Amino acid sequence: RRLAALDESIRGHERMAAARADNWLDLERAALLYLQRARLSGDYDDYGRAEDALARAFQRAPRGAGPLLTRASFNYAVHRVLRVEEDLRAVEGWVVVSPDQREAIASLRADVAYHSGRYADARRMYEELLAQRRSVGRLVALAQLEWKTNHFDRAEALLDEAQRVAAEEPEESRAWLRMVRGMMESDRGRWEASLAQFREALRVRPGSWVIEEHVAEVLAWMGRHEEARLMYADLVARTQDPEFMDQLADLEARRGQTAQAQALIVRARTIYERRAARFPEATAGHAIEFFLKHAPARALELATLDRAARPGGESQVRYARALVRNGRFAEARATLDAVRQTPWNTADLHATLSVVAAQLGDAALAASARAAALAIDPHAMDDADEILPDPPDGGATR
Repeated sequence: RRLAALDESIRGHERMAAARADNWLDLERAALLYLQRARLSGDYDDYGRAEDALARAFQRAPRGAGPLLTRASFNYAVHRVLRVEEDLRAVEGWVVVSPDQREAIASLRADVAYHSGRYADARRMYEELLAQRRSVGRLVALAQLEWKTNHFDRAEALLDEAQRVAAEEPEESRAWLRMVRGMMESDRGRWEASLAQFREALRVRPGSWVIEEHVAEVLAWMGRHEEARLMYADLVARTQDPEFMDQLADLEARRGQTAQAQALIVRARTIYERRAARFPEATAGHAIEFFLKHAPARALELATLDRAARPGGESQVRYARALVRNGRFAEARATLDAVRQTPWNTADLHATLSVVAAQLGDAALAASARAAALAIDPHAMDDADEILPDPPDGGATR
């Protein structure tokens, strides 16, 4: 129903834009709606439609004007975070900048700082925004920074406050908050708690594939493979998402359905490559885990791109994992050591470092990194060795 309503609104704005050659505002509104649609549908073609609408709007807009703030939001959404600042500065140069526009600029700057690894800047900006208005989105943004820097107590306090604020907001906000809490619990390896949060989110927003994918993932981690398989099969049928195809392929292979699994892998790779051709930065972060398993050299290409586009701790650790998978242990160690000099402090950082240190013969570091990983997530080392290169003889990988 929501997609149908969006489609009707988009058609209306496109019609109004077509009626006047100088009408760029309706094209901007259409671009915003296409961006909303992409988030709901998971269809990267919607990102393409948003980009096309923005391009047409700029062709019509007077010089120095146009949908600059919307383009900044779009570039952030497709992970081109280093392109955002130029448009924000241009908007600030306008004669009149509304309070809402100034808030949007400040929020985007904070998010860019976070994904660029400038955590002190991001914290300061988030706190300044919260001093103005303590909204659910702002509380969650700072909470995520807190838990990714291993301050879970602070994150919980912020999310508790967000939950109180969300009680007066629409169901979408309440469901999103529950999903966020489930993601935090997943990062701590608290699978039962994360599943409970995701189930509650689904109770509020039944049928949301974005939430259902988290339920399926946790079920698979918990060893409830048939339940997870059925959920992933349904998600693949509904969304055609390659990430879900890969998860389903693993579960099909587990029950001996190797032909089905291989067909899913081929389909997933085709979709990933098609997406990467137009939106490489947006695709990279989602595709790296797939290619780590099936095409390590391609994984490293994407991880290099991801790191350049969003040079924060998350992408740096993914890059290190890709280096490990390609046997480049010393470079991986250097990358992880650099991340350890920042506030970023996650279980996957330490688990990856433990694997790397063991390969480089540093038993003491391997042990201390392992302990640090397990202190955050007791399951952190369960599959950590899977990023090691395949043996040259083509035998068992581990």
